[in-house]
Amino acid sequence: MYIDLNSKKILILFLLILILFLIYNIRFTNKKESFTNSELTTMTNLKDSKKSRIVVCFFGVIPRSIKYTWNSIKTNIIKPLQDEYLVDIYIFNLNVENNKIDGKPLDQSDVDIIPYDYKEEELQSNIEHEIQKLNKEYKFRYPNINTSLNCFRQMYSEYRVGKFLEKNINKYKGALVCGPDYNIYNSLNMNHFKDSLLTKNGIYGSNQNDALGYTNGFYFGQINLLCKILKRYKNIMEFDQGKDYEFLVKQQFIKFNISRKVTDIIFFKIRANKHIRWQLDKNYKQNNNTETVSKYIKNFKNKL
Repeated sequence: MYIDLNSKKILILFLLILILFLIYNIRFTNKKESFTNSELTTMTNLKDSKKSRIVVCFFGVIPRSIKYTWNSIKTNIIKPLQDEYLVDIYIFNLNVENNKIDGKPLDQSDVDIIPYDYKEEELQSNIEHEIQKLNKEYKFRYPNINTSLNCFRQMYSEYRVGKFLEKNINKYKGALVCGPDYNIYNSLNMNHFKDSLLTKNGIYGSNQNDALGYTNGFYFGQINLLCKILKRYKNIMEFDQGKDYEFLVKQQFIKFNISRKVTDIIFFKIRANKHIRWQLDKNYKQNNNTETVSKYIKNFKNKL
């Protein structure tokens, strides 16, 4: 087939235009993709910069059972909070050294299972004289002396959390405090948490084992209010004796005119020997269906 010179020129010109178009389109696409990635990064940074910073605090003998509880804490507490806030983690570890807990030796390196930002530690032996002295001056209703001693040790550990929060009160919008041996059954109620940051005279907590007072070891809210509850170790002698640990928690709420707001969190304790205890008082059992959780705990125990 014969193609005249003009037709050849037109064909060549068309091919050149097509090649230039393809080259430009490839470069533009790559540039657009690069720009989009950069833009997404910028948007993420801007989004994070608008987030409030909060802190999650753990206290007590951290290595007791954290290897059994951390996954539930991470899934049901840490991750939901990270979706909404910048989250720091603080731990206070009461180091029992070579002493056995629940008949088992502890691995202190288990503390590092928690990806903490701040860590404080005290040897239990350093405070034991003070604990023993308190136990002589203030009497719980418990017949077992070790139960009473552990109450004072936990109170001291919460006190140290309170001191940390007090020093960092301007850094955080709010805080959540949780025992490290709590296996968390359900996800944190984020509506309750958000409300706690706006509530000027209330702290959220569980009501699953109120006993003679308020359930201990799980609280969230504004830091100035939390500090007043956490530091009750220093004013324990103000309260009536012969009561339980929960009684002291409630009396501290009353002392500072702070309201206890109930959140729907469910947790059970795991000990170093893998024994599980879901502490419930009569009132909670009467007003809540516990069958589903009980079955879950039974299956969980079989997998430990």
